[in-house]
Amino acid sequence: TQSTWAVAAAAAASGAREDSDDDAPQDAPKPKKKGGKKGEAPKVVISVTARSKRKFVTAVAGLDTFGIRLKDAAKLLGKRFAATASIVKEAGQDEIHIQGDHSDEIVDVLGDNWAEFIDPDLVFMLEDGKVRKVF
Repeated sequence: TQSTWAVAAAAAASGAREDSDDDAPQDAPKPKKKGGKKGEAPKVVISVTARSKRKFVTAVAGLDTFGIRLKDAAKLLGKRFAATASIVKEAGQDEIHIQGDHSDEIVDVLGDNWAEFIDPDLVFMLEDGKVRKVF
């Protein structure tokens, strides 16, 4: 799992983009400070909830804090997993719900598509009521 994210991050870092403000693309999304406690860093939280006996829902929260359009992300994730993906307002924060348990592959998909926006250290998995780092 980490190799895909590392390859995507290395590809984004090795591009012609420098840290100066003059060379930064104007259309690149900037992280928003939204929700959470004051001064808290934005993070992506992935959780899997049992819906009924053998049915699950994978929830991805916090993508919008990195400037990623949830509508585009939901469409891409739905196509990637061949499942229904929708945007749901949960506890005052928008998150994407995907039908099925996709907790194994979701981290790779996030890394493949948005590695230049999301720091791997800010991706967390919610399991058994405890939040743990993915990497």
